[in-house]
Amino acid sequence: MSESKQFSDLLDEQIMENSNNQFSDEKICKTPENFPGSFDISSNESRLENSTNIPKSTESFQTDDVAENGTKSNIPDLNSVELINSKDDDDDEWIDITGSGNFKKKIIEKGLGPDTRPQRGDRVTADISFYVSGTLFEEHNDVQIIVGDLDMMQGIDMVLCLIETKEKAKVIVPSKLAYGSKGRLPEVPPDSEIECDIEVKEVKSLDLDTLSLSEKLKLGNDKRLRGNYFYERGEFIEAIHCYERAIEYLDAIHDCSGVSTEQSQEIVDMRIKVYNNMAASHMKLSAYGAALKSVELVLKVQPKNVKALFRKAKILGAQGSTDEAILCLRLAAKLEPETKVIQLELYKFQNKKKKEEQSQKAMYQRMFPQSAPKKPSSFSKALKWSMATGGVLALAVGMAAYRQYHS
Repeated sequence: MSESKQFSDLLDEQIMENSNNQFSDEKICKTPENFPGSFDISSNESRLENSTNIPKSTESFQTDDVAENGTKSNIPDLNSVELINSKDDDDDEWIDITGSGNFKKKIIEKGLGPDTRPQRGDRVTADISFYVSGTLFEEHNDVQIIVGDLDMMQGIDMVLCLIETKEKAKVIVPSKLAYGSKGRLPEVPPDSEIECDIEVKEVKSLDLDTLSLSEKLKLGNDKRLRGNYFYERGEFIEAIHCYERAIEYLDAIHDCSGVSTEQSQEIVDMRIKVYNNMAASHMKLSAYGAALKSVELVLKVQPKNVKALFRKAKILGAQGSTDEAILCLRLAAKLEPETKVIQLELYKFQNKKKKEEQSQKAMYQRMFPQSAPKKPSSFSKALKWSMATGGVLALAVGMAAYRQYHS
């Protein structure tokens, strides 16, 4: 295990989930001044704030494509998915969804028409059963899924946009769009194809403005936990996507009227957890610029959040800003002097600073070497003695002439 990871693991064990420094008693709802909102997806903590194992109904998916910022992403553009008819001699009832031949859909019972298919952001109520090698390992009745939120495996997010309301369908999802090479042991071995029976019962548009405060908080927390699930699987792009969705739901809380101090504090606390965890995910992808934005949003509201200060120090250190990293660690150490990992990290950065200064000094010496003082040559010495001797003789002759003249 690397030194950096050891430090990070110790930090998560020793630092409390929430800093001892509390917010003021003033109510804090979502405002642009407190949290300017989420930002695009653009180290290193191994555990997250309030990380919780997600129940088995939450599935994972793999990443392959490259996003605009250079990190891998395979989150689909659900509105661009089209059906590709596959007319195989032995299997002409199946519809090839992507043209690859391994992601297929078969209509068992027709629905109410193409116009009733869900769109991204819609809330779908459905019955879904999952099989691996013909064995049922999970089923849900009247489960609610928000399309595009990665509530289930990626293949489900994609295929729901192709299933009409009241339609019953059988779907084969390739491993790449299900649990991938990690699997979901013990039920799903690695690289397993998943068969699904799906019935879409109802589709509703999700209007955030009409949701109650408790509903928005629940959605925000659900997406945070879903992000933690992906983080723990090492799927950081997906984790970031879920954290950003969590922020979107929390951002929808505009009206503070009727919000109690406790609820207001809950909103802020949840946002801090989400941004801290988002920063950890960005750090895992070495996306330090985006990670820095997340921790600064936390520190803007809670300047003495030790976990954010520690992460900011590591980010700044990775960016080469050693002096600023040391300042962050000194503040963190002052807030929690008993936390040894902060002291160790501070010691590491101070040593790094010392080495940087020594290296810089050596470089300057190579660039501007200082010449040693020259020793006088034998000729110079002889000349000096000759001049001195000549002066003495001239003085003696002058004195003799003076005496003779005045005698």
